Parts: sequence; structure tokens; C-alpha cells
Amino acid sequence: MIGPLLAETLVGLGYEVCGVEAIEAGAASAAALHRPDLTIVDVNLAGGSGLAAMASIARVVPVRHLFRSGHTRQADMPGGVLLTKPFPVADLVKAIERAVATTALSA
Repeated sequence: MIGPLLAETLVGLGYEVCGVEAIEAGAASAAALHRPDLTIVDVNLAGGSGLAAMASIARVVPVRHLFRSGHTRQADMPGGVLLTKPFPVADLVKAIERAVATTALSA
């Protein structure tokens, strides 16, 4: 339910959204198919975790990433930017800019 709302917000901000996935395996498959510039991965996904999804994605395609979570610390996020939920749109924009500017491509 949150993924489509986030996608709608991103489109409204001028970003292109190539996919919204709710499960770990779907996220990895979508990233391999679309090869996005940035992934926004929730730490908690159905059928696994966002951290495991990002590890799977990184094995297939190098991509910058932004994690979102309601209860995780930045120290728990390997190589990515953390956006803590709930967040205002301005914080989302800043987190995207930070992720694009400062995170290395995972591979």
C-alpha cells in the first residue's frame, strides 16, 4: 500500500518510477530487468528483508540505494542512505539527493 503512494509522490516530483515491488524476490528481479539509477528499498519486505533484497540486487546490477525504515539506525544500513519513516516529502528529496551524490554503486 505504501509503495504505490511513494511511487506517485516520486512521479509528482519528476522522477521516473520503473517498478514497485513488495517482496524481496520481486525487488531483485525488477532491478535486474530495469537497471534503475537508484532503488528505494524498505527494510521490511514480505518474503524477506530489504537488506537481503539489496544484497541480491547488488550481485546482479550495480545500483545506488536508499533504505527506508521506521525502526532502524543508519549504522545498520550497509552502503546506503537511511530515510526514517514517517517522513515529509522534503526529507525524501534530500535523501535521494544524498544517495545519488554520496553512495557508491553496489556491485
